[in-house]
Amino acid sequence: MFWRPFHILAGLIALSSLAAAPAMADIAPPHASASSDTQLEQGAPQPAIWLLSDSDTRIWLFGTTHVLPSNFAWRSPDLDAIIAEVDELVLETSDEEVLAKPSLISGMMEREAPLSILSRISPEYRYRLQLMVKGLPIALEQLDGLETWAVGFLLIGMSSGDIYGDPETGGELSGVEEQLTEIFTGIDKPISGVETSLGQLGFLRSISEDGQREFLEALVETAVLPEEGEEEIDPVRDPWVSGDVAMLDSECDNEQNFPPELQEVLLRQRNLNWIEWLIDRLDRPGDVLFAVGACHLAGSVSVQSMLAERGLSAERVH
Repeated sequence: MFWRPFHILAGLIALSSLAAAPAMADIAPPHASASSDTQLEQGAPQPAIWLLSDSDTRIWLFGTTHVLPSNFAWRSPDLDAIIAEVDELVLETSDEEVLAKPSLISGMMEREAPLSILSRISPEYRYRLQLMVKGLPIALEQLDGLETWAVGFLLIGMSSGDIYGDPETGGELSGVEEQLTEIFTGIDKPISGVETSLGQLGFLRSISEDGQREFLEALVETAVLPEEGEEEIDPVRDPWVSGDVAMLDSECDNEQNFPPELQEVLLRQRNLNWIEWLIDRLDRPGDVLFAVGACHLAGSVSVQSMLAERGLSAERVH
């Protein structure tokens, strides 16, 4: 449930112990020969893709994962063909837009006055949070100055760096969006965002303190602690990379991953805005790759289900 672009924002917070923002992965353009870093083995299932279209417009809906293990193989020949064919890439928000306002964004993540992060969660989660932070390059007290939601996303980003980061670059993270951005930049096609980074922060800041606490507690409860070993990803069994939409539906509707208020704010409300953008975009000719977090295209409040309610059908094509 890591939400883009928080592994970038982690590097923007004014704490000296935090890592710098990640560099883009070195990815071959889509028309290049397949390599072990850009393709799964022959015959393996691939991430799902849907097509929303009319007589002169095609919009491919592609669910992404915002954090990938180093050199993780995820691209399919079908996706590469789409990349080569479309006119533009649309993400949740572009890296350029995020990085243009570092001080403003980091300031929005800070509290007006520090408050112990341990006092903001239930007693049964406090020791586990201490253990979680112990394995990260940050002091527990440094979290006291951040909003509760910001603590949660920061911890996700930092712990993901330990598990999935590239050891050759100091644990830097890369996700699908970063790699797609590198590809589209390399082939000189436009990239834009359907939201702004400040708009995304606005959604997060609208979550009640109880909702923020539930999110942080769910994160702490499910976190892999250092003594518990690293999480292994099986490319064939992982529901995102295998295109197992039924399993993704279950995970995205799981209240442990998205407590009700978070599902409402981070998924349903944003998806409602996005379908308006998609409907408007159908009025202009052209081909678009619309790449957003996988849970926006799965579960009970998916973009596809909302489009269906408006009489539009997004057909799964891969």
